Amino acid sequence: MNINDLIINTIIDAGKEVLKYYNSNYELKFKEDESPLTSADVAANEIILRNLSKTYLPIISEESVTQIKNTNSESFWLVDPIDGTKQFIKSDPQFTVNIALITGNKVDKAAVYAPALNLLYYADIEIGAYKINTENGNKNEIRVNSISNHLKILCSKSHLNKETQIIIDRIRKAFRNSEVESVGSSLKFCLLAEGYADLYLRKGKINTWDIAAGHTILKAAGGNVFDYYNFNEITYSYKNHLLGSFIAVGENDFIRNYEKLLV
Repeated sequence: MNINDLIINTIIDAGKEVLKYYNSNYELKFKEDESPLTSADVAANEIILRNLSKTYLPIISEESVTQIKNTNSESFWLVDPIDGTKQFIKSDPQFTVNIALITGNKVDKAAVYAPALNLLYYADIEIGAYKINTENGNKNEIRVNSISNHLKILCSKSHLNKETQIIIDRIRKAFRNSEVESVGSSLKFCLLAEGYADLYLRKGKINTWDIAAGHTILKAAGGNVFDYYNFNEITYSYKNHLLGSFIAVGENDFIRNYEKLLV
């Protein structure tokens, strides 16, 4: 089994496990940072760790950041068993399972699965990005759109802060025909990747496992995710699980053309 097949099979198995708990009984706890943890997160994490351990690469998961072995490896896994746990708890279907392979500190291969929506996105930087309807099996290659006067901006359902809102308001003044939509989990990156939206930004800290898989999908589709302050592409390290502010775009030239709106 090649790596892409391993990622897809693993994420589908984990997604099916999560759905066993969706709209059903599950245990809910809160971690030290007050973020929620359900028995669905734990069950999906176990499946992912078991399958990915076959590669003998380091595995960094939100629910088990100690799964680091073979630290001399150039590649490692970044995993979020349920991204958007708050949506999961609210019975909002916009939660995802995220698996990303990082190679040389850059995104390489990944999948994002929204099991309650029957949507699977996967990408290989060398091959492209694809969207699969897991209900009927339809598969399509996806690509980003070019920026137009009608700008669609995505923001987080759970983490929209004042600093981010200020930048969004500034961009909307420059693009009179713009609109903002709140979307949960890493689906925001996938919607950029398939050309549904144009821009997603976030001021503040975020964990690497929250964006690595979505970043991969977006980059393979022609967009990218950049550090908000130096506009370099986001990179990843298994030694540091936190990232700073970022901006995800479908058209990479947006940053060069509209840099003054962002500072």
